[in-house]
Amino acid sequence: MKFRIPSLLKSDKTKATLKQFLLSLLATTFSIALTFGTAAVIDHHKKQEAKREIVMMVMYDMYNSLEAIEEVDSTDTSVDAPATPAFGRHHKVF
Repeated sequence: MKFRIPSLLKSDKTKATLKQFLLSLLATTFSIALTFGTAAVIDHHKKQEAKREIVMMVMYDMYNSLEAIEEVDSTDTSVDAPATPAFGRHHKVF
């Protein structure tokens, strides 16, 4: 089965116009894919960086809290209370 090309599309001017249209359609599609693809990659990178920063802040806060607790525990001169085995160390029961 053969398809016939309409006589309207046989002229050189029509072929050039059709070629120019297809090239501009291809370029537009490529630029849209490149724009949104790049934006998605950058957004993913920023989210990963934010997650790392949050984890580092939490770890820093936990470390500072632990140091503050240990400092208070080491400077506490009150009478020792019985040790609680649940903590694995000798902590005072309040």
